[in-house]
Amino acid sequence: MGMLMLSFWLKENAPGRRRIVIIGLVMLLTAVVLNQLGQALIPVKRASPTLTFTNINRVSELLSVPTKDASRDSFPGDHGMMLLIFSAFMWRYFGKVAGLIALIIFVVFAFPRVMIGAHWFTDIIVGSMTVILIGLPWVLLTPLSDRLITFFDKSLPGKNKHFQNK
Repeated sequence: MGMLMLSFWLKENAPGRRRIVIIGLVMLLTAVVLNQLGQALIPVKRASPTLTFTNINRVSELLSVPTKDASRDSFPGDHGMMLLIFSAFMWRYFGKVAGLIALIIFVVFAFPRVMIGAHWFTDIIVGSMTVILIGLPWVLLTPLSDRLITFFDKSLPGKNKHFQNK
């Protein structure tokens, strides 16, 4: 994710870089709000597969590298949700190619969590997608995200202020 954003950052002048930082800020704000709403409004509480089944091999026990392979409340999948929000913002503000690369990043980083037992498949496909498909259009397909970007551009300090919001 960082490398994809960096690839756009390096191509920009100072106002363009400011725009990328502000888009990232709005993306983060959107992710926090949608994640909190998803956790609060979806009344599904269930443990991850590693906490549901007995006699399993946990990655955290097999490797010396600390991993998050269990959760008492794995629905909706918050990592998948964050990656999908990133993908949608990349598509909206940086084009189809960036959006497709971000979707590949989503698959590469979200689905191994299913394979190690940190999430059920439905945590990501049903849980994350439900929150994203209901909440994200209100942000990206209305003037809301553009208005937030403009608001932060006017409100945040900086010597390279005021880019032209595309």
